Amino acid sequence: MRMSACFRRQQGTWQVVHEHFSAPSDPLRDKALWLPELSKAGR
Repeated sequence: MRMSACFRRQQGTWQVVHEHFSAPSDPLRDKALWLPELSKAGR
């Protein structure tokens, strides 16, 4: 899982103005790969 966030300073405090989450995908199954699946692939 990868996450990024954009912050902006507003009225003296930092605010999150955008968040994005993504995960690696398996194009053959058209699904996201989660850590348990990735660890099985390395066996």
